[in-house]
Amino acid sequence: MFILACELYDLPNQKAHNIRDFVNIVVEEFGLKINEDIFIVSENEPKMVAAFSDGVIRIGCNAHYINKVIQHAFEFEESCCSGVQTFFSLVQDIITYVRQTHKQSSLSTCVQNYCKIRFSSVYIMLNTFVMVYNKLLSILNTTQSQNYLKINYVELEQLTRYLKYFHDVIDKLSCERTPTIHLVISYKQFLLNKSNDDDDDCLHLVQLKRYISKHPNDY
Repeated sequence: MFILACELYDLPNQKAHNIRDFVNIVVEEFGLKINEDIFIVSENEPKMVAAFSDGVIRIGCNAHYINKVIQHAFEFEESCCSGVQTFFSLVQDIITYVRQTHKQSSLSTCVQNYCKIRFSSVYIMLNTFVMVYNKLLSILNTTQSQNYLKINYVELEQLTRYLKYFHDVIDKLSCERTPTIHLVISYKQFLLNKSNDDDDDCLHLVQLKRYISKHPNDY
């Protein structure tokens, strides 16, 4: 792997046509030309998709695709994953309370709140919650204590363990030092295999697995 060029972006804005013009100018400096036989690898922001929608084959960031499947499962009502969305909402409310009331210092692990622009954020939030689960009740107010008691720990742990597979794959596909495109198909199949129903799965996890199994090609 090598870097062809690293140049300052000096166009007036980051609209799609300007991004495409900038890339065209850079590659032409090396006697190259973007055409339909060329593959462009880019992130999946709308402006990047638009910039390379014509006259080239664009390959998106697969870590981003995986993250979007998870994000939509937990955020979109259409995903039919109401069970895990309830878990998500309860945990997020409790963590928000802990952080806003400065109760963090009472815990051995720093709980992390959800951030939609950060990869694996659902897993990171749930995992830090699981790590301090037994210590939380003593620092919560009445409202958050009631939320806490609505959470089935065994089911939450099961869900978190499943999401770790996606976290690990995203981490491996995001490696900056070695190429990873050759790993995409095998990792995708790995995640699909892990999304098969298991006899011990709770209903909420079954819903999530079925949604994820049906939607990997939509992103």
